[in-house]
Amino acid sequence: MNKKIFKIFVIFLLFFSLSGCSLLVNTPSIETTNLEEELDKVYSLVNDVSNIAMKANVKIVTKSFTPSFPFPEVVSGQGSGVIFFEDSNNYFVLTNNHVVNHDQEYKNVKYQITDYLGEVYNGTLIASSAAYDLGLLKFNKSKNILKVLNVNFNSLVKDDLVIAIGQPKGQDNTITFGKFIRFTSGNLDLVTSHVDFDVIEHNAPINRGSSGGVLINNNLEIVGINYAGSFKEGVEGSITAYAIPMIKVDEFLKLNNFY
Repeated sequence: MNKKIFKIFVIFLLFFSLSGCSLLVNTPSIETTNLEEELDKVYSLVNDVSNIAMKANVKIVTKSFTPSFPFPEVVSGQGSGVIFFEDSNNYFVLTNNHVVNHDQEYKNVKYQITDYLGEVYNGTLIASSAAYDLGLLKFNKSKNILKVLNVNFNSLVKDDLVIAIGQPKGQDNTITFGKFIRFTSGNLDLVTSHVDFDVIEHNAPINRGSSGGVLINNNLEIVGINYAGSFKEGVEGSITAYAIPMIKVDEFLKLNNFY
């Protein structure tokens, strides 16, 4: 987006009292700050998220099937993921267990990973855990040069800026802004997830299909993996969302001898 147009757009939103817009989270009041400087900061952050962090965003499609004649019966599921590590041959992706977990009635499962440019790769499941609702996949570095995001294990503070990136169904490469609200019990009475530890509660909107998508801070560091949202009928996106904190991701990786 052109920088001048972006600034005009944000000023337009401010004029009509839409300061609750996710792009304007943590923006100080016009009376006490230099508006030009604040708009430059917002523009720079949006630009960095779009051009840097987005390159670590992937879509994951899980296809469960049993070979049969003349056509196999296939059940598909979709979620999001983030590249957090690489070696000389592969990128490694974090997502949710309920994204990669497949129906045990089906004998075979395939994972398709699509990068932010739309290139499709065959994925390999390395580990998954229902207790953490986390999954770990890898795919070969055979096409585009992608981004590996750093992780941040430091605890979030109330009202810290957070950014959710994902691939919800029907949409590609979505970015939403919000604030960290609190750490809350992960026992949310969900069909898809049953974690028994405190999780991140935030208000960056997510949609169905965003499960496994990354939650980052304003330094573009991973602070959590989104796994659930609270939805209201007639409202686009979640009212609140929940993410697995990185300290639990670290536990999951160590339990599976990743490092």
